[in-house]
Amino acid sequence: MAKKKPVRLKTGARYKTENRIPVNKAKWTGYGSYDVAPEYYSDQEFRCCDCDSNEIWTAQQQKYYYEGVRENIYATTMRCRKCRTYNEAVKEDQKRHMEKMVKEEPHLNEKYLKKNT
Repeated sequence: MAKKKPVRLKTGARYKTENRIPVNKAKWTGYGSYDVAPEYYSDQEFRCCDCDSNEIWTAQQQKYYYEGVRENIYATTMRCRKCRTYNEAVKEDQKRHMEKMVKEEPHLNEKYLKKNT
């Protein structure tokens, strides 16, 4: 079955669509504001901070992020899936490299290099 494209309705700086999911405020964390809380999650367009591509943060993703993972309601996404996956892979590589460095024998001239710096 083909996925139906949502119809975009321009409202302010972000685009909202007909795809809406009701909010369960009991599962929110960090909502201590005088601001009016939204009643629904709706798809939001954003620009990735790394590759500048236009992406849509879906209502389902928002519901999972705010109610499942229980992140702060004022946090938003900044990276597309591709850039997020790449950054996670780089961090894993760095972690594996550092774990390897801890297990290796120190360099023969390490004492000498530390004295002269």
